Amino acid sequence: MNGSGKEILNSLTSKLKTALDEVNQIKDTLLATAEAERIKESVKGTAKVVEGEAERVFEKLGRETYELVKTGKVAIPDAIRETFEWAEKSLARFAEPEAAPAAEGEPVAEPVAEPEQPAAPHLHVVEAVVEPEEPAAEEPPAEGEPEQQG
Repeated sequence: MNGSGKEILNSLTSKLKTALDEVNQIKDTLLATAEAERIKESVKGTAKVVEGEAERVFEKLGRETYELVKTGKVAIPDAIRETFEWAEKSLARFAEPEAAPAAEGEPVAEPVAEPEQPAAPHLHVVEAVVEPEEPAAEEPPAEGEPEQQG
């Protein structure tokens, strides 16, 4: 081989090696990205499990705290007094015994409308927005009646 052929071969070999190195770097980046995505999805799944467990723990804590306050074993903290009182009123509505059915011939008592319970202090009531209806199309005047201009 002459000098220029060897130079071309060396140049091509060098460029091929550089290209292979870059391809390997891309491959490593793709593999690392895929691994990061897999880890991220795993973390999301674990976070959902942890959130669910936390909800169950706080629900149990709330029930136990409610029972302790209700039985007088602990004083109700001022920070939750309003919520506790709301819970008491709400639960009392459901705990009222139902009236026994009237015997034959006895007058039946009419149900008494209960006052609406206020929303829990920590909840916000959202009212729906209702779009106005389209006005009804005007009917044509009856025969013999003059047409009104408006």
